[in-house]
This record gives sequence, structure tokens and C-alpha cells, in this order.
Amino acid sequence: MHMFMRATLHTAIRTSTDPKWEKLTMQTTQIADRDQDRQVFALLLDGFDQSVGHPAEQRWRWLTAAHVVGQNNFSMHWNSHSAMLRFALATRDHPEAAGQILRLALVPLGHLLHRLPAGNIGRATVNAFAPMALTPELARLIDEMRERSKSQESPTAPQSLRF
Repeated sequence: MHMFMRATLHTAIRTSTDPKWEKLTMQTTQIADRDQDRQVFALLLDGFDQSVGHPAEQRWRWLTAAHVVGQNNFSMHWNSHSAMLRFALATRDHPEAAGQILRLALVPLGHLLHRLPAGNIGRATVNAFAPMALTPELARLIDEMRERSKSQESPTAPQSLRF
């Protein structure tokens, strides 16, 4: 069974008995097309790469959006945390780097047990096990990259991140 379908089914089972999960699942953008997931993920990482020189928090938005999009795919999930670790080290954010090392250790376990908290942004500043509702800003960024992936535009900064 396709990993995303398995995760969605698992979430659907939880949401049928838990209103909290239902609300969070409804707020989290569902990604049905694996190829589009990969394209959106790549656009987000390209956006991060092209945002060199921008404030660190703005650059983190690209990485957290990539984490949300790639979380249900092992390799994209691993790559998002690897990119977060590299960025934390580059910015000398040692607590974040330590948190990313822990999350890299948890990625295989989370996928094996199908325990991936929907919408979690993947930062060391949040609980690694807590589902999260997407912020409007993050949802907008992901939606813009989805639209861009459909039209094959270049991954320049979307309107929501331009100054």
C-alpha cells in the first residue's frame, strides 16, 4: 500500500474517534499526488537555496514548509531534517542542530510505526510528536509552490515572502 495512503488511512482512523485529530487533519493540507509532492518539495528547497542573504527566520519558512510537504515520504522527510541540520550548523544554532540530530534518529522510527504528527514543522523549537495546524503563512507558501509546480515556473520567492 502506498505510504501516503497508509498514513492517511491511519489518520482517518484516529480522526473518526478524536475531534482534535479531525480538526488538525482538516487544517493540514492533504497531498495526494506523489509526483507533485516531489516537485513542491524540490521547489521549496530551491526557494531556500535562493534565499541566501535573507533573514534566518525567513529561510526557516522554506525548510519547515518542505518538512510539512515531505513528511510522509521517508527520503523527503530525511532530506528536510538533513537540510535543517546543515542550516542550523551554518547559523551556529547549536540547540537547533542538536534537535535536528534527534529528529534524524526519529525519522526511521516514525515511518516504521506510522507515527508522523500531521503538520509538524520539524523544528527543534516544537514537540517532535505533536500534530500542528498549519499557519496561514505556511499554508500560503505551500499552496503557491503547488501552483508553481503545476505551471512549471521558476522557484523565485513567492509574494508572501517578498519584502
